[in-house]
Formats: sequence, structure tokens, C-alpha cells
Amino acid sequence: HFPGQTRAGPGDQVELALKFPHDASTLSQEIQSAFSLSTTLPEYPMVIAQGNVCLEKHYGLTTELRPEDQAVESGLEWHTDNIDTPCQAVLTSLHCQQATVGGGQTLFVSGDRAYKALNLAQRELAAQVTVRYTRWEVANRQRGDKDLAKMQSLMQPDGTRLSRDAPGVLPEEQVTAEHPLVRTRGTKRVMVATPALLHSLRVGGQVLGCEESRDMLSELMKPGVCLEEEGGPAWSHYWTAGDLVCWDNHAMMHSTTSPLEWVGGRLMHRVRLSVPQDFNVEQGGAPRGFGLEAMSKL
Repeated sequence: HFPGQTRAGPGDQVELALKFPHDASTLSQEIQSAFSLSTTLPEYPMVIAQGNVCLEKHYGLTTELRPEDQAVESGLEWHTDNIDTPCQAVLTSLHCQQATVGGGQTLFVSGDRAYKALNLAQRELAAQVTVRYTRWEVANRQRGDKDLAKMQSLMQPDGTRLSRDAPGVLPEEQVTAEHPLVRTRGTKRVMVATPALLHSLRVGGQVLGCEESRDMLSELMKPGVCLEEEGGPAWSHYWTAGDLVCWDNHAMMHSTTSPLEWVGGRLMHRVRLSVPQDFNVEQGGAPRGFGLEAMSKL
């Protein structure tokens, strides 16, 4: 967390992001993916604008930002960016240009603290779990909610999805990525997942059914995503203009709160970097201080 960065521009944000571990071969994909969005800054094609304000020639972008395009009434549940693809995001950075006067906080939890919140039996089980993901369009369409197919996923205060029927059986070809639930980052064990994009779980070589997969992942996630005020390890970051927050998606989960709670205007610049699944982020040239120790608390 770098507060007070009011003089930093999009170019500075991109320059800082590129100092973190990444694979240069994926940069063109990142730019192409970002540039396909209507809120990309034309002058900085790796930077996405997010919020609820009208922009006029803002680094080449003129548009009305609509939060309903980015989140739903109850916010987005706990997730880690791009986990439904083989090239999962490693770095996400948000630079706050304009902060709301009320609401709009982002929730964070370290994968290290989420793992440590499990009891011994849960840790042993989690270590055997591989999470198989599908694209969010497929997952939400399969659940039969037309609005969710456009606006992603609802969440409860504890970060789990709102009560819904389990998805029907998804075809095997709709598995878009598989990632271990528990990973090693440095000397620590971390747990990260995106329940909304669950296709199924593989446990000890056996693929579980939809309901069993959903229930098991929910039980393993709940201890680690309870908020601090409720005695858990997760915390809320309240934004101030100039805040620049970077996090490691391989070791941290986050969640948004409802745009309906926003009071006043909000404008964020977002940069994201991805790496192939076999990329060794531990040897990727991370700057000093990057990692769990630096991001264990904002």
C-alpha cells in the first residue's frame, strides 16, 4: 500500500507494475485484453478505468463509467483475478483517483492467514484439493440467472455466494483451468480460490460432483474469509485519493462491496499482469518487500 500518490500518473503505475514478476510474453495478451474493454485509457492501453463518474478526454477516454458493469448489488464474492485461465493474474494494482465519501471499501485476506485459519484436518484435506474452474459466463449461465451472466456473482457478508441451487453438471470440456487450492509461496502455505467459477474439485485423483464440490470448497473457505470485526483474518481497506494498492493474486484474495453503498464519485485506474501456469514467480525478479510479508496487512 503506497498512500498519497496523487502526483503519480498511469505511466508511473505501469512502470511500477512491470517491476514485479511477470512474463513478457503475456504482455501483448494483457494489452489486447484490456484494449478490448470500453473503459481502457487509449493513451495507456494497459490501464482500465473503473468507477461511477463521467470522463471527458481522460487520457484519451470519454465515457460514463457505470459500476453496474463491474459489480452487482451485493458486490463480488471472494476471488483472485483471472484464476479461470491458465495464465492467472499475478499482480493487480489499483490507483485511486477519486474516492467516495462513503462505502466502496475493498476486502482483502492473505492466503497465508486463510490457510492458518483451518484446523489440522482441514489443512490436510485442502492440500489434496485441485480446483477446476470454468469461465464466469458459463458458471453463471448454468445457474440459470440471466443477470448474473452479465454482472458476475453475488456474495454474502462472509464472502461466500448467496444461497443458490448448485450448478448442473458442466461438460468436461468447459474446464478452462485447474489450480491447487493450497500453494507454496516462499516459506509459507497459502490458500486462494474463486468459488463462483467452480466447475468441480479433484481430491486425491477423484473428481467430485457439483454439489459435493461446492459444499467442500465452501467449508474450507469460510474460516479464512471472516472479517476482522467478526474475529476473522480478513480486513477492509477504505480508499483515499492517491492510494496505490498492489497485491499478489497467487497469495491473496479480495472482494468488493456494493456500489449501491457508494456516496459520491469514484474513479480507479487498474493494471493487471498475468503469468503462465508454469511460470516460477519465486524466481521472477520480485522487488524487495514483494510477497506475503509485505502484503500481509495493508
